[in-house]
Amino acid sequence: MEERKATITIKTYLGDANISFVVTQQSSNPSISFVDGGEDQMLTAEAQSWKWKVSTNIAKEDIETTSDAEWCTVYLTTSSYTYGELTVKVDKNESITQRNATVEIKSTKHGVSLSFKITQQAGQPVIKFSSSTEGKDQSVAAPAKKLVWTLLSNIPYSSLKVTSNESWCKVKIDNSKDNKDIKSYQLTTIIDENMSDKQRQAVVTISSEIYNVSTSFMVTQSASTFSISHTQLGLDRDGGNRTVTITSNASWKAECDADWISLEQTNGYLTVRVKPTTTNRSANITFKDKSTTIITVNQAKYKVGEEYDEGGVTGTVAYIGDDKRYIFKNTGRNEYWYYGHTTLTGYSWSMDDGEHNMQIVKDIPAWYSNFYAFVAVDDLNTGGITGWYLPAIEELNNMRAFVSGTAWSSTHSTMSVYAVYVLDNGVVSSVTFAANLQRGVYAIRKF
Repeated sequence: MEERKATITIKTYLGDANISFVVTQQSSNPSISFVDGGEDQMLTAEAQSWKWKVSTNIAKEDIETTSDAEWCTVYLTTSSYTYGELTVKVDKNESITQRNATVEIKSTKHGVSLSFKITQQAGQPVIKFSSSTEGKDQSVAAPAKKLVWTLLSNIPYSSLKVTSNESWCKVKIDNSKDNKDIKSYQLTTIIDENMSDKQRQAVVTISSEIYNVSTSFMVTQSASTFSISHTQLGLDRDGGNRTVTITSNASWKAECDADWISLEQTNGYLTVRVKPTTTNRSANITFKDKSTTIITVNQAKYKVGEEYDEGGVTGTVAYIGDDKRYIFKNTGRNEYWYYGHTTLTGYSWSMDDGEHNMQIVKDIPAWYSNFYAFVAVDDLNTGGITGWYLPAIEELNNMRAFVSGTAWSSTHSTMSVYAVYVLDNGVVSSVTFAANLQRGVYAIRKF
């Protein structure tokens, strides 16, 4: 690009004469130009690159290529004073705003330059999670739980919204501190303990109304498992303490509004304290969020062995248990259990429900002429009094302290009948006898 000169000399063959002259060539103007391309570019958001040929008469070391944006990089490869190649690389636009860059090729030394602009379209709004295991539908157990996930999004914090359609599942999102196009937000989901006996579901949604994008996941929480060792408690007039075993995978709370009952909860056990009474009374113990689980507390104004006399019914208190309480009478009669020809197999004789057995017998035609032990008991159901029945074997065992000798139960067993047998030394055992033998008859009645 500098002016240059050359001297041309013409000589004779003998060398005795010559002539010369000087050729002066003016310098060319420094230049940089594109052989192809060089236009301003409108690009999609995707990453891309391309190459353009550049023509220049400027030395390589005197040329500088620049981009005013980090996401757009350029470099020029040339041979001195010949064609070069400009490479342009554009990163993917993960932001939600359009962006611009200016690329310039210049020689400060020679005062020449050329440039072009790149405009890259905005990327799509994104809401995603940093891990493939996050953001999926979740199945959690009944105890309280907290989920902390990393949410990735190019949407500004002010334009993000997180919601849950259930109050027991709470969500929040913390603002990001980084300045990247894809920002990291912390999403926290707090799930309350499920104390109910029903499974429940909640839907968590992360959305942006401005950018019309959303994602959601469902939280399914198991019902609490809950079982109790007793649904009924029976106590005598002195009251006292009873312990109920509670098996549950969640916390629980027992409640009772009766002032004569107090409750204490400790590590899977419920202690029920009952005050003394002079009246028959009952109350229910309930459990929060478990409407179908109830413990009924029944307290009698009697103690076992005391005389009972109410509404024309008299007897001795024989048993006060959790599921039933009853009085008894010794009929003073030794009777055949059964004396006849009816087949007694095929009936569902109960081991613990004498009323059930009594009804089986009374449904058999002409029972009054064959089932003498039952007749002895039913004779007490007179004068408006009802409810007396022959005890089943377990009911009879519960009152064995009051049995002398041998007494019939109402429980039939194949070809024989269960009875309680009291030996001379006081040892009591359950035995079976043929139905056509005479044994003692005791009657019981619930109260």
